[in-house]
Amino acid sequence: MAVKAAQNRPFAFPLIKEFLELLGNAFPITDSVIIAMAKSPSPDAPRVLEETLTRFPGAGMPEEAVQAASKNLGMIPIFLDRVPGQVPIKEVLEQIGTLEYGEEEEEEEEEEEEKGLPALKALLDRQIVSADETVIATVAPSFSASKYNLVEHKPDAPITQKVLVRAASNASSMKLMMEKLKDLITITKEVILATIRDWQGADTIKIIYDRLGSVPITRNVWKKAPIENPEFMTGFLFRLQRDLKPRVVWEDIWQDSHTDAETKATVTMAFLNLVEGQEAIDLLQAYPYDWEQKEDHGFENLIQRLLPNDIPSPETEQVAAIIVERCSNEVIEKFLNTEHQISITDKVMQAAERNKRANKEALL
Repeated sequence: MAVKAAQNRPFAFPLIKEFLELLGNAFPITDSVIIAMAKSPSPDAPRVLEETLTRFPGAGMPEEAVQAASKNLGMIPIFLDRVPGQVPIKEVLEQIGTLEYGEEEEEEEEEEEEKGLPALKALLDRQIVSADETVIATVAPSFSASKYNLVEHKPDAPITQKVLVRAASNASSMKLMMEKLKDLITITKEVILATIRDWQGADTIKIIYDRLGSVPITRNVWKKAPIENPEFMTGFLFRLQRDLKPRVVWEDIWQDSHTDAETKATVTMAFLNLVEGQEAIDLLQAYPYDWEQKEDHGFENLIQRLLPNDIPSPETEQVAAIIVERCSNEVIEKFLNTEHQISITDKVMQAAERNKRANKEALL
């Protein structure tokens, strides 16, 4: 009964408190009860355990309960008081670092602070850890933890590349890091590569750019960014650095055997939005296609996603020939029935003759 009460999400605290008052010293303080309290999903779980241990200070502390604490950060101050040597410090810090939220998310921040900040403060106040580079970097993805470390606890802490790489996953954390920089720092490509994995990566890069005036947009960054965030990151980087040709980067991506065809098609769409005229046509022409091997690498799917209004230069003979040679009857018909003025020239008819996937009798 006590185990079930401890695991009750909305009513754990009032239930346990009622049991304590009713049963007094007869309350069954077993290892199973302590473990259930430590693992409880109830937001009141730390209060439940603290109330119980205050009433029964001689209660045991099973190792399973201590290990569960790293997943229930509100428990950490309690365990540090009773069994500090058993608390998995590294795991606790890593868990704090997963609580990513921004300065503007007030309601969520208050809820998360109840989980993460007391644990961090307890570790620092008891001098179990110090706010060194490793600790600051580990919790850097959490804006609230970073704010406590760098504003309240150790305002003079140096901002290193290791810290910046970790902070790169949270735009609010990175903004704080840039504000705390005392001297200009050279941002490495590792920092930028870390930012592009996050959906807010463009915001983070802009924060760095506004503070330092430049960011290292290398060819490798260009290659990774469209894969991680093709719809937005590609155009954003192109506006920051125009000296790298989209076609060159696009070809690098197509040579990457670890990237699937669907992602490559999405990346191609992103690059087609960056170029126009003959450059866009050349990109479409260069799209890999080998119907001898029954492999179009997602080309027809790309055309269907571009229809009806995003086909580059659809009225040109070259684009019509590319589509008529490579696509199925259904997609060709959709293309020809768009509102664009498409001329059926000899070159287009010759392309149709070369089409190995369409029903030529119906097509011609």
